[in-house]
Amino acid sequence: AAAIDVLLSHVPPRGVLDRMPIIGSWGSSEFLRRSLVRSEKSIRCHLFGHVHAQRGYWSSKEVEKSKWVLQGGVEYAKKTGDEQNVLKIMATSGLHFMANTALASDRTVNPFGKKRIAGIPRVINGLYKEGKWRFDAGG
Repeated sequence: AAAIDVLLSHVPPRGVLDRMPIIGSWGSSEFLRRSLVRSEKSIRCHLFGHVHAQRGYWSSKEVEKSKWVLQGGVEYAKKTGDEQNVLKIMATSGLHFMANTALASDRTVNPFGKKRIAGIPRVINGLYKEGKWRFDAGG
């Protein structure tokens, strides 16, 4: 199978940066989540949007040989505890960077607020080294 370095989709995988206040997981895809788990270490980075209340990112970082930790999380709405879903996906795939890049504010977070850009654009750095891409949320 051909390697896919960057996957762009409109919706997130089920259970990853897809939580809406009161509603729970919303507008995400279980099929996409299962596909990422089965991706055979080919997809390195997944960028998506759709759920504005959950702008944020997850990145895995190697701290020792074969020992990885997660960095990142939700930057706009409440924390949602999706770390276990992210760990499961990243542990079984080659994926090491996932980002919900939606920038607009969300009425479920601030019902009476004016619609606006709720954060600065994210810079995503990519480094190609030793035949593989690495991605991170740059500054």
